[in-house]
Amino acid sequence: MNESVALYLTFSEFQPPRKISGCECCISEKQLKVLATKKLVEITPGEIETYACSALKTVGSIDDFMYLFPRVFDLLMKDEFEWVDPEIIYGAIAIAKFSQWDKRKKDLIKGLSRKKYLQLLKSEDDNLKVDSWLCAISHIESDISFYLQRMEQPEHAQALYSFTERNIQSISSGKLHNPFWRDCPDQEKVILSWMHQGKVAEYLLKTYGMDLKKQATSG
Repeated sequence: MNESVALYLTFSEFQPPRKISGCECCISEKQLKVLATKKLVEITPGEIETYACSALKTVGSIDDFMYLFPRVFDLLMKDEFEWVDPEIIYGAIAIAKFSQWDKRKKDLIKGLSRKKYLQLLKSEDDNLKVDSWLCAISHIESDISFYLQRMEQPEHAQALYSFTERNIQSISSGKLHNPFWRDCPDQEKVILSWMHQGKVAEYLLKTYGMDLKKQATSG
């Protein structure tokens, strides 16, 4: 089955809202009316992008979100948003009590997330997106070992190096570069620990002469 079709079918139980409420400073009534009345699969990225950026923070309810979610997630997977960060959307998924979704929905979202992540690891043009998507996914997955192990595979070396360079200041600051990690501090701690060992430590020693094992011993 086509992934997009599977996404819409899996969430088809949710009905269109009669009205979506939101902060008028964040989204207009006209935009909200389009989301509540237009056929879901026909809503364009431009029509739903503002909503996606503010969902469950200043716009809409969980019921609204669950109805609009397959469209938002489908467009996110296809990279059709111009300025909505994946961390924002995954943050909304967490607010929508992802841990309480039924197994079929959770398995689908986790499966699509993993597939997207693996695609980014393989693409040299999208290495910088690995950082963003790893952070995003960490909003809904407590165990991120799968993602770290895949980044350490030899064929994904460039992605690992790019991630390390982007977060090299964390060695001294104890904080990852992406500010969205503050929303999932437990996963941030896991990554900070991971960066002090294995492939990351080997890269830092070879490239910059930073001996993290020696630092840990002397500390």
